[in-house]
Amino acid sequence: MMHLLKLEWLKYKSNVVFQVMIILFTICMGSLILIGKEFKEVPPPLPDNTVFFRFPSVWDYQAYIGNWLVFFFIGVLVVYMTANEFRNKTLRQNIITGLTRTDLFMAKLLMGITLCLYATLVYIISSLLYGIFNTPDFAWELIFENMIMIPKFLLMSFGYVIFGLLMGILFRKSGLSMFMYLIYIMFIELILRWGVHYQLWEHKSFRYYPMNAVEDLAPNPIGKLVENFQLPFDLFLSPQEAVITSSVYIVLFIWVTYRLFVKGNM
Repeated sequence: MMHLLKLEWLKYKSNVVFQVMIILFTICMGSLILIGKEFKEVPPPLPDNTVFFRFPSVWDYQAYIGNWLVFFFIGVLVVYMTANEFRNKTLRQNIITGLTRTDLFMAKLLMGITLCLYATLVYIISSLLYGIFNTPDFAWELIFENMIMIPKFLLMSFGYVIFGLLMGILFRKSGLSMFMYLIYIMFIELILRWGVHYQLWEHKSFRYYPMNAVEDLAPNPIGKLVENFQLPFDLFLSPQEAVITSSVYIVLFIWVTYRLFVKGNM
């Protein structure tokens, strides 16, 4: 496995797009929450702007910021890296040199997991630093109070990565793959959920769409404090529902992606 991961790393370690996306993700993940300091007065039910930075709530707010950043920087990067292989015909070259299609798929999957682990590490470090330096009467117990967000953040990251891998393999062209990845998450699924499903059937099942389940692993913390927006049920999936639903979709996406990759033309 390390051999396969090393092959992927050698392909992209000097790639400018790869470097820029990773650097931008790291900078934004470490700094965007500072915008909260500009809000001297925050609307109820928030007490004040320190809630963004102190334990245990910093885990939630950093995760929500990371939700957007992983979606854009890491997910788009995976789409680019995958579709780029088809454009440059490097997959065919790898097969000629002795790798199987399963090997190549595993290499992509391992690289995606590595990116998820990196994103999660940045999330952990940034949350710890903000929490330690901004929590009054700091106690170590506060750090562990909401650390359940760490595995949820990792699962959320993998949800975006595997969906990006699916889009890259399905559409193969970089521009089209990125367009479909972005437009599905930002628009198509929202239209299907709210404009079609909910209009035809006002039932909580409209929350169980794949990328909505992934997003609900790290939802907007403010939304959890507000009443249910006059809906007859909670707007967000519960943590348990989000974990189970997103896990099922991730397994399904992996299976579909693998089948497309192994059976498709290189």
